[in-house]
Amino acid sequence: MEQGIRVKSWAGIGAAVPLLISCYCLAMAPKPAHAEEGVFDAWARWVVHRGPWKGPTVPFPDTALRPDGPWLSAHSVHESLHVHAPPSTTPTHLAKALVAAEEALGQLRAAGWAVPGPDGGLGGTPGFDVYLTPSEPGASAGLDAPDALSLYDGAVTFARVGSTLPPHLLSACMTSAVTQAALLAHDPAEAEALRTATGGFAAWRFAGQPGCTERFDSAQQTPERGVIGHGSGEAGGLFLAMLSERTDGGSGRFVRDMWQFARQRSDDPTHLRAAPDLWQAIARALHNARDALDDVLIEFAIARVLEGRARSGERAGFAILNALSGVVSVPIRTQTSYAELPRHLYSARGVHALGTAYTRITLDAAEPHPYLHVWLRGELGPRWSLAAVQRDARGRELTRLVAPARRTPKSYLPVMLAPNAAEVVLVVTHLPAALPDADSPAPAPAHYKLIVSQTAGD
Repeated sequence: MEQGIRVKSWAGIGAAVPLLISCYCLAMAPKPAHAEEGVFDAWARWVVHRGPWKGPTVPFPDTALRPDGPWLSAHSVHESLHVHAPPSTTPTHLAKALVAAEEALGQLRAAGWAVPGPDGGLGGTPGFDVYLTPSEPGASAGLDAPDALSLYDGAVTFARVGSTLPPHLLSACMTSAVTQAALLAHDPAEAEALRTATGGFAAWRFAGQPGCTERFDSAQQTPERGVIGHGSGEAGGLFLAMLSERTDGGSGRFVRDMWQFARQRSDDPTHLRAAPDLWQAIARALHNARDALDDVLIEFAIARVLEGRARSGERAGFAILNALSGVVSVPIRTQTSYAELPRHLYSARGVHALGTAYTRITLDAAEPHPYLHVWLRGELGPRWSLAAVQRDARGRELTRLVAPARRTPKSYLPVMLAPNAAEVVLVVTHLPAALPDADSPAPAPAHYKLIVSQTAGD
């Protein structure tokens, strides 16, 4: 899906950020006096035209001490780049790390992504610094100070990569670390969990490795956790990889542009504008394309349980699922059979915001053309989505029925079973009442129950 709102470079986003993607931009266009103005438009007009910023803010991120030396250093002749490592590091490993950092910067720049700039000597060198340190398990970014020369909120940053990583992870972890440092430099107001998730996605996109030490396989095995990731990049990176495949064919342009659109220029450098954030940018861009974030999340939840099943021998439709090393399908923790109905089925564990849980009903003893009646009763607060997917004996999808998410935590689906259906998978997704805020602590998981009964057909 090509996005008509795409901006090609970081330097050129200028007025595009507030005008094109911010949820407040709708008030910028003049309206006739007789035009109907909704509550959202009236509020947006108030935000834009009445003085100081009135939206949410976050404190400027804490600065980080650079890792202690002494160091062996390698300096790039192609980039303003320096890689530092402990004295015990072999020259071969240090050289490989420098090449990996050069390749990461080159690939990001060639694809139109932001790259971290020089630090003005804060690390004892004129360029951007990467530290190989034993205290770093994978990849991360650190912040030195605000960037006073940036037109938008910005920071001077450096990157950290584990010095004891196995060689096959070096390229992916370096790509993740450089990406995180670039995103922190260009949008310090964004949540660390989303930077980490994007670093994992960049590792997959540019280095061919799903994540650094964050394994997308782990996210696939814990679908109840949701896609924010709880401080990890596993679930968020998997979501961004699937979103990229859906919107831009896997090139990464959509994810890149959403980070561009989320940039802000704050009035107070100590309290940064926190809206629009990455989630708001994604939701608005999908809306502009006549799509909805809810629908995308439900589609992905179903895809994760349907595709790449080992017994079918079929490849998943999403390339990222094919790249996972283990079993592609998510676990189904609640199971029953048609003969055991009616039953009340409770969620095996809580479901976090943007998480999904699955229930399987086998149909070995089903009567010809029977019906299933499925009721969902969830806790108050979330919006619950209920879907029923029929599969044949090979795991192939036959039919799909989705009850849209509702603020009232009750849903019902009547399912007329196909003659060759072997099972029905019930997919329950926890959609929060408002867009998730990765800056806020993760809310407690919510619970639900399913009531499933059978009715024979005429």
